[in-house]
Amino acid sequence: MAVSGCAGSGKTTMAVEQAKWLKQERGLDVAFVCFNRRLRDHLKEREGRSGVDFFTFHSLCVHLGSKAGLDFERPVRQQRLAGRRAVVDRRQLRQLGLGLVAGADLGVL
Repeated sequence: MAVSGCAGSGKTTMAVEQAKWLKQERGLDVAFVCFNRRLRDHLKEREGRSGVDFFTFHSLCVHLGSKAGLDFERPVRQQRLAGRRAVVDRRQLRQLGLGLVAGADLGVL
């Protein structure tokens, strides 16, 4: 599904409601990816008890990298990845138990 509309038309609100529904009705773990930290922080505060995990793209990458055992103390290029792939695709997200909904102008994946 792709959602488009002008600013203030309710795209993000609709995506948040869909994410909450997926969590509450389907029992999925949902990662909601926000365009910026300000939106993420606002949604975490407003919807914190919904069970939906709110991230920026960067914070999602750090979260998934940490779950995969990558060390973020040093820049990634200096780490020895020991054959691990640094790219996470949808199958890997499912293996980690995450459904993915992206908000704002990122579209719904």
